[in-house]
Amino acid sequence: MGERTNNIITKEFTYNVPDDYLAQTNENADTASWTYEGPDRLYIFAEQDTNIVHISPSYTIADDGDDIPTPVGMYKIEVDATKTNHLPLASIIYQTIIFTELPTRSETLPDGSICNILDPIPPHEAYDDDAITYNASNNEFNYPWKSPHTSWENLTSMRNHLLNQSDEWIKDAAEYTEDQLLELKAYRQLLRNLPTTFSGIDPWKVPFPDVPEFLTVPLIIEEGE
Repeated sequence: MGERTNNIITKEFTYNVPDDYLAQTNENADTASWTYEGPDRLYIFAEQDTNIVHISPSYTIADDGDDIPTPVGMYKIEVDATKTNHLPLASIIYQTIIFTELPTRSETLPDGSICNILDPIPPHEAYDDDAITYNASNNEFNYPWKSPHTSWENLTSMRNHLLNQSDEWIKDAAEYTEDQLLELKAYRQLLRNLPTTFSGIDPWKVPFPDVPEFLTVPLIIEEGE
């Protein structure tokens, strides 16, 4: 038997996207387009008890994926990149994306800073690849939305931590110049105002104020001091 090769295809497809990046709804019935270029067949495994898909390891025909033994407690799935429902998963498994090369839209936040948001949202960022499940009865995959990586509870906790940290700095006020002290006080005020300033904003978009530079530069003590 000779060396097996993959049948490489190029296929544009349409897929559902959330109402906004990391949103958990599709009330607007938004869709996006993506082009898959890769093998027409991929082989992966899913857990028998949960149907959760493991996107790694994955195999192709060239890897003899159809003959790879199935681990205990798993079952093997053939991802068919000619099927619309299978294409988002095939893209996630096989295609590597370079985020800096993807189109974005800019959103100006209440403090004047700019948040760049992927637009359109690629399959890799629309769906949670750790929670995709497979339905053997209809040979289709279920794609849950990618969840936000932070929350306002987390932001508030971090804000409080930074304020406590700056409490220690303010104790050393006598060591700072007048301008440095003003800068430190302004930093602390930005932290206090953060929940109000960004009220109603998705937490993952919220930037923390920069720590004053003079506090991040190591103190160098000259010999003899």
